Amino acid sequence: MPIRYALYENTLTSDPNDYSAMVQAAGTADLAAIAQRIQEQDASLTPAKVLRILEAEARAIESLLLDGWRVNLPAVSLVPRIRGDFAGANDSFTPEQHQLDAVANPAPRLRELLQTQARVEKIESNKLEPILLEFTDISSSTVNSTLTPGGIGRVRGNQLTFDPKDPQQGIFLCSNGRDLLRITFVATNKPGELVFSIPSSLKAGAYRLEVRTVLPGCPELRSGALASALTVG
Repeated sequence: MPIRYALYENTLTSDPNDYSAMVQAAGTADLAAIAQRIQEQDASLTPAKVLRILEAEARAIESLLLDGWRVNLPAVSLVPRIRGDFAGANDSFTPEQHQLDAVANPAPRLRELLQTQARVEKIESNKLEPILLEFTDISSSTVNSTLTPGGIGRVRGNQLTFDPKDPQQGIFLCSNGRDLLRITFVATNKPGELVFSIPSSLKAGAYRLEVRTVLPGCPELRSGALASALTVG
């Protein structure tokens, strides 16, 4: 199955012919889906057995990270990281000022596999909704993964600008399928970029970042969400 992508105008440059590609995810795979794919490749294994092994692997990885190890897997490299600023060389870690996190980077094996074996297929882009291509958590310098309470977030994409006076429009952080809150402080509100303050009251958990706006020529409210979930602590 090919990796499908659509092209959207790159509003971060002045060139009207400059477009960027956005991969259209085929779906989301959890441990059960991975276990099923392994069983399809090796009929001698049962999905239940593979799932137990994968869950044991996940616990082993978590244990190694808790002990301060860098974990190199075929697909990804994981390493513990401390976020937050320190007041001089004599300062120490405090839970109130600093957070432990994990940073993930694609492994060379995975990069080579995608570059040499993946097939791509171009599809038509959907012009009727805001497109969120990338979220950067400025405090942790991570992309499409982390939310730092009290920090600064930046979204890049297309058709992102909204009317801040309309409470139905804006940037929303959603959890468990419901609206959690609307971002109140937005420093940059442009079609290709949004820069905003992440609420300091966010609790640990996974969040969906969503932008709602009314597009030119389309009076109905439209929404678009980042493909990846964002995590707090």
